Amino acid sequence: MNVDDKMMKLAEATGYPVAPGIYKGSSDKYIIYTTEDERPELYADDDDQTEEAVIQVQFICPYDFDYQDVKKIIKRTMKEQGFTLESFREIINTDPAKGTKEGRSLVFSFNIMEEE
Repeated sequence: MNVDDKMMKLAEATGYPVAPGIYKGSSDKYIIYTTEDERPELYADDDDQTEEAVIQVQFICPYDFDYQDVKKIIKRTMKEQGFTLESFREIINTDPAKGTKEGRSLVFSFNIMEEE
């Protein structure tokens, strides 16, 4: 299953760069996505009928950035693309040597099922 076109809708909706896997740009706010799981889901006539995928989407931003609107936009845009939110968590990235909060990662897991 290829979800790249669907993921690029996040760039249009949020105004932030979107990349599969690793972002190599210079923005301090960006979205990356990876496939957590992908498998055939429904079978009929000895063949796969649908495929299910779980996609992890991460919004990376500075610790002090007000991310609430972006969080809503990501959830809404993914829903419009046929995804269902499975889970959400927030991770604070710290620098133990400095004892400082360096950034924030909003981590979403979305599920989608499509016909083969």
